[in-house]
Amino acid sequence: MVGPGSVAGKAIYRLGKITLKGVEQVAIYRRLSTISSHFPHWDSSNVNGIEQMYIDLLELSRPDMYSKGIRFQALAMILAQIGSRNTRYLLNALTRFPVIEIGHLIADIISHFDPISSSHHADVAKDPILKAYMESSPERVENSIIPFLDFLSQIVTLDEDRCDVVLANGVLDMMLGLYVTDFQDVLAPRDFPRSAMKSSLLEACNSLFMTVLVKGYGSELINKHAVSILWPFRPALEFVTHDTEHRRSKRKVYWDVSSRDYILWRVRTIQDMLFDPSSVFDLDTFLDAVMDCLIFVMSSDEDTSHRGLRCLYIAIARGGHASKPISVATAVHLYLSKGEEGLDVASMLKCIADVLFGLLSPTPRVVELFTFENDPSDRIPDVLRAFIDFFASLARKSEEYHKLITETGIIRIGRERLTMLENANLGFFIF
Repeated sequence: MVGPGSVAGKAIYRLGKITLKGVEQVAIYRRLSTISSHFPHWDSSNVNGIEQMYIDLLELSRPDMYSKGIRFQALAMILAQIGSRNTRYLLNALTRFPVIEIGHLIADIISHFDPISSSHHADVAKDPILKAYMESSPERVENSIIPFLDFLSQIVTLDEDRCDVVLANGVLDMMLGLYVTDFQDVLAPRDFPRSAMKSSLLEACNSLFMTVLVKGYGSELINKHAVSILWPFRPALEFVTHDTEHRRSKRKVYWDVSSRDYILWRVRTIQDMLFDPSSVFDLDTFLDAVMDCLIFVMSSDEDTSHRGLRCLYIAIARGGHASKPISVATAVHLYLSKGEEGLDVASMLKCIADVLFGLLSPTPRVVELFTFENDPSDRIPDVLRAFIDFFASLARKSEEYHKLITETGIIRIGRERLTMLENANLGFFIF
């Protein structure tokens, strides 16, 4: 593929990195050195030949065409402009750059911001591309990823082709990654309040979606992606509000085929959310969290199943907390009463009971899967008590639930737990 730039002659672009030896390498590094003397710069800067500089940087950033040293220098200058929100010349250059190459560029950049794989600040600090981006970002920006999201919002307004290629090359996957990690930004300053960072990042993501929907581009891609199933409720986002109940019933379908990394991230963030006393949930956020816990309990993966039950227990244990809009039993009732396709009430309740049976006489493996290192010694007995209360509360919702719960065997769990308590008390008196 012939590149659109003019760095070191057409032969370099025609043959790519195969010819990048000796004189050619020197010519390219000299060009990069010349360009770097004008970067970073303001949108208002008047630099002679700036348009061609951007075309050259875009060319030299192409994956698999140039050495890592060349590509990283070119990408670092591009990312510095994005981080400082001075992207006027870059956006103009992108209108002249092949659409398919824009997709490759965005996919390459997103790999550095990926919230799933780049989950540690120590890794980020070693990335020369992110280093240039972060150093150019405003000192007190609440989330360092926000300037990049704003840049994506600008690209999707250029035209439909560029909007589609951006969404299809990692943007929607990145949004999904942000959701399952509860909008954790690995670049954000550590001293910012977690709630403020999450709020501002979610708002920036919603703004990007709104820009896409207002333009009328990309809707089909969004609706086919898992992000349309899991994304937090927002009245202004059509793909979230359309057929809400049916969308929720698809959550199980998605989690059943999702990667284990995404599931474990979701479990972890639900736990953190429920443990945090400062968390305030709206009804939809809480319903989605409870629904996901139920789905995870039903998993055939033992680890996922126990973690899901642990999350559900935490939600139940916070019963009277003011930040929780309704009880877990009521939340479960709201879901199950819809009778949505894919929600087998009997199987769901039976799965919960089966995992609870394993806690009556837990093996070391079960204890390892279910408990935390700092748990009190009476954690498992308290879990059994909490779930007996939960089943009793749910049974009072209707005759149908009462019958289903009786068939799960939870009554036997209650009896065995009562026997254990009586024996413990008897042993105490004998002693």
